[in-house]
Amino acid sequence: MGCIRRLLAELGITFSTIASGLAAILVTSPSDAAFEFIGLGARAGGMGDACSATVMGAEGLFWNPASIVWQQGFGLSACMARPYGFPELETQSLSAAWGGRKLGLAGGLTVFGPEAYREVSAIAGLAWRPSRRVSLGTAIRRLSLSVFGVGDRQWFVFDLGLCATAGETTRMSLWARNAGGTAIDLIGQGGSAALSCRTSARVWLSAEVSKEAGLPTGLGVGLEFEPHKGIRLRGGAGGEPERMSIGFGLARGACLLDYAAIHHTVLGLSHRISVSLQTRGRDTRSDGVSSP
Repeated sequence: MGCIRRLLAELGITFSTIASGLAAILVTSPSDAAFEFIGLGARAGGMGDACSATVMGAEGLFWNPASIVWQQGFGLSACMARPYGFPELETQSLSAAWGGRKLGLAGGLTVFGPEAYREVSAIAGLAWRPSRRVSLGTAIRRLSLSVFGVGDRQWFVFDLGLCATAGETTRMSLWARNAGGTAIDLIGQGGSAALSCRTSARVWLSAEVSKEAGLPTGLGVGLEFEPHKGIRLRGGAGGEPERMSIGFGLARGACLLDYAAIHHTVLGLSHRISVSLQTRGRDTRSDGVSSP
């Protein structure tokens, strides 16, 4: 508990400001909206989408922009997700990130839906690490919606994020999407609070509370286990939506292949596959939390 108290003292007003903004978002309740949150990345999917305090770098751009800087070097990630087996709901994403000791930069693109209804999101993220244990991040998203017979609409929104560590074993995340409240009657808005913990050299545990405006609050938990170097097994569960998930990752050198199967109790099975490249190892210094 002592390390947690010291961490919160170091965060000070920054932690309070982000938390207040997140709380304001969580009580907002517009009706059905476009650009609602869709989980990206097979590692996240295999851990029940309880992953905003765990993923870093290029994949982390879609979960919490503050996480970009926690992965050192250059990274590239591509993902394809097919919810419930419907090609019409397929989502593709591509992202790239660079992380230094104090600064991280990233960019990405997601495409959702068929030509008759298509959502395209172009995103640019910046993360800054003002101290050993804290990072702040923001992302600007350009949202484009095309509806057959209606036309196109575009918006610009921004996200905010905060990540913090307690030693080498615990990492916390606060994340707010569409934090400025742009067109909340039309565009999805939400956020999450998450905690991940490395219980041993081979095991990561994570838990996350998330809220999409207009939808019930969701809770997810996840586990990642590395039985052998380069092999990672994952499992997770969550509510709102109800889901169980399993997945695996295979790493060889700088390349990583991930797969996840997510089962919804009513709608059935979803699949995600990701391929990523990381030119350097993750940040394993004593002032950061390493990731498998």
